[in-house]
Amino acid sequence: MAAFEVEAGPSTTEEEVGAEIRGAHAKAAREREETAEKPADGARPDARRSSERHGRCEDGERGDADGAAAGSGATSAHGPSAGVAGATPEVPHAAAEPKTGRRHPLAWDRDAEAPLDEDEREENNAILSLVLDPAVDPLVALARLSVESIVGSGEVLAAPQGLPDAMTRRRAGTFVSLHKEGKLRGCIGTIAPAQSCLAEEIIMNGVAAATEDPRFPQVRPDELDTLSYSVDVLGEPEPVDSLEQLDPARYGVIVTRGFKRGLLLPDLEGVDTVMDQIAIAKQKAGIAPDEDARLERFEVVRHTRGGDARCA
Repeated sequence: MAAFEVEAGPSTTEEEVGAEIRGAHAKAAREREETAEKPADGARPDARRSSERHGRCEDGERGDADGAAAGSGATSAHGPSAGVAGATPEVPHAAAEPKTGRRHPLAWDRDAEAPLDEDEREENNAILSLVLDPAVDPLVALARLSVESIVGSGEVLAAPQGLPDAMTRRRAGTFVSLHKEGKLRGCIGTIAPAQSCLAEEIIMNGVAAATEDPRFPQVRPDELDTLSYSVDVLGEPEPVDSLEQLDPARYGVIVTRGFKRGLLLPDLEGVDTVMDQIAIAKQKAGIAPDEDARLERFEVVRHTRGGDARCA
């Protein structure tokens, strides 16, 4: 599936993000050299344990339930999980709060720029080095760490200090997709940003994809190594005046009627025509096939590099 470039803010292309990532990676490496001391017990910090510190992001509000048009625009992205004859496209759902009941770390009243103590810095740098690994797309790495944290320890990952501006100063709707053995295992996302930066958007949608997709049980710890990951970053929606302006291979579609809203990502297996795309999006929104709906289109950048499962 091809990635489509969008004009949704600064550093939107992988090349631009990559340049900033490499700079941040080098900075993180220097910091690790300056502070490299083993913990008292000689153990390496667990990169999956949620830090009590975070970067520059501030707390945002989670999107509304599936099909809502208000607020963040959280909604389904693919197609219905049942009720459609024939092959059914994969179906992500709207973001929701994790079932653990834990507060988002960024909701805590603390100074985001406060200096880290030695243990916190060790943990922060361990997480940061995984996110900024040159072999992995940083958005995919962050999604994986988010899922592994919530599933492995019940903690919502806090975005580490030192992330590049492309992840902390940009906002966009995102979808985090999990696959197991080639089949969808969970997918949650938001049409418009519900958090105050891209990094937090990915973290919270990763949590929701693993724990809140109503079509699947929560991801189990023994499944973590079998999951593959992708992250879709959505561009700004554009109004559609004619069906000729739609292309299911290139554009996603948003259908809206009153307070009902449904979304379908582009380039999905089993969605070959514009009418298929609109019909599935309407069904997700609860809009009858014969009812009129306002149409919008959008492009996405799909991030997959380094998202393969660790084992089959």
